[in-house]
Amino acid sequence: MRVHAYPTGAATPVDATAARGIADKYFPRQAGDEITTVITEFDTCFVVSGVLGPLAANGEGVPPPLAAGSMSVIDKETGAVSLWPTYPVAWIAEQYAKARAEGGVVVEDAWPK
Repeated sequence: MRVHAYPTGAATPVDATAARGIADKYFPRQAGDEITTVITEFDTCFVVSGVLGPLAANGEGVPPPLAAGSMSVIDKETGAVSLWPTYPVAWIAEQYAKARAEGGVVVEDAWPK
C-alpha cells in the first residue's frame, strides 16, 4: 500500500502537544461548527478524527466519527499528514504502521493545490 503524506514543517519527533498544534493548523474548525477534534496516539502516529458534538467530561460516550474523509494521520517521525476515509481509528493506525514498515509512505514536497 502506498500512502501519500504532506509536510507540516513541525519539529520532530512529534509528541501529543505538537500533534494538537498540527491538527489545529491544518484542520481548523469553522465558526459555529459542532465538531470536536479527537487525537488518538499509537506507536508510529496520531490518528485525528472529527466527531459531532462535545466529548463527555469522563471521555465516555464519544460520538461516532464524521463521514466523508474526516480522518487523518500525523506521522510521529516526520510530522507529515496523510488523509484517510472514515474507518475505525485502530485500523487506520495499523494500516499506516504497515505501510510505513514496508516503505510505502511517500512524503510529498508540498500539499496538493
